Amino acid sequence: MTPDVLIVGAGLIGCSCAYSLARRGLRVMVLEREDLASGASGACDGHVCCQSKAPGPHLDLARRSRNLYRALAEELGGETGFRQCGSWMIAETAEELAALEASTPQRQAEGLDVSLHSGSAVQAAEPILASDLAGGSYCATDGQTDPWRTTLAFHTAGTRLGVGFRLGETALRLLQDGSRVTGVETPAGCVEAGAVLLATGAWTADLCAPLGVSLPVRPRRGEILVTEPMPPLLNSIVLHAPYVGQKLHVDGERPATLVLEQLEDGNLLLGSTRSYSGFDARNTPSGLASIAAEASRLAPALADLHIVRSFTGLRPASLDGLPLLGPLQGFDGLFLATGHEGDGVALAPITGELLADGLTGAGGWAPQLLPLRFSDT
Repeated sequence: MTPDVLIVGAGLIGCSCAYSLARRGLRVMVLEREDLASGASGACDGHVCCQSKAPGPHLDLARRSRNLYRALAEELGGETGFRQCGSWMIAETAEELAALEASTPQRQAEGLDVSLHSGSAVQAAEPILASDLAGGSYCATDGQTDPWRTTLAFHTAGTRLGVGFRLGETALRLLQDGSRVTGVETPAGCVEAGAVLLATGAWTADLCAPLGVSLPVRPRRGEILVTEPMPPLLNSIVLHAPYVGQKLHVDGERPATLVLEQLEDGNLLLGSTRSYSGFDARNTPSGLASIAAEASRLAPALADLHIVRSFTGLRPASLDGLPLLGPLQGFDGLFLATGHEGDGVALAPITGELLADGLTGAGGWAPQLLPLRFSDT
């Protein structure tokens, strides 16, 4: 059987797209060189956070995606681990607080339930945080999910709808008939399809390069520390205000900015760094040390906790922080869902819906997302 859509990549984005396409009646096959969530989806936090997104298209996508998360477990028939726990964006200095005060009205005007609070109010809500913070903003409707369980839930629901998953099968190159992409070559042979969707994260540029396309997506290393399991210490997700600015600085290495969440089993995730290291996914002593120092300063109660492991994810970073969603200009039958950087978890449900709507002609393509925002194709 020739699939209507062949998806390359079985991370959270690929599995979300597979489910959404199959739900609309398309025949879908997914190729994955390793296993489910073996890339960035298995090496990240679970933030479903809106107040960390820039107003405009990014915030709009995040709000729509968060709303989808609320009913996702029931819809998929499998637990995702999502809970609406709220998020704090904390300001350590008066300058950081002034930046929050300047950006909050625009977020509120776009319908985000976010409010400003004093440092004492922040510390009262989250006692593990430092007592001398300048203040912070709180979004009650933000949440967190379990990326592994969410990927598995999409996979299971997609399988029930007839999606075929071929794990351990590498996409070697894209097949072409003139300007049309017709399938993918693998070590086991060629797989033809009506359309090909690349959900291959930081590796997407390598698949597009033989087409003569210099895709503006590259791996950005993010390191995270994991503590020993503890009784509940944290009520909400916590992000240090410079975290947003670090995401928007696409060049060079950036110092760690605190992102903090506690998992269902009690472990705390402490992150994160941002650096360009090619496809080197090793942790670095300097990166881990900077995370520990940032966490100890902003959340002194964590200073004595034991670190049980660390991990690194390679985030697919685009030039402007927005994901690349839609058809690749000049190549019929080829679609992209990449460039989410650290927002793949938050934007996974809406990514699947947008790609499925576009491929079936149900919704068209949002103008701000196309034509993939670069001109060297």
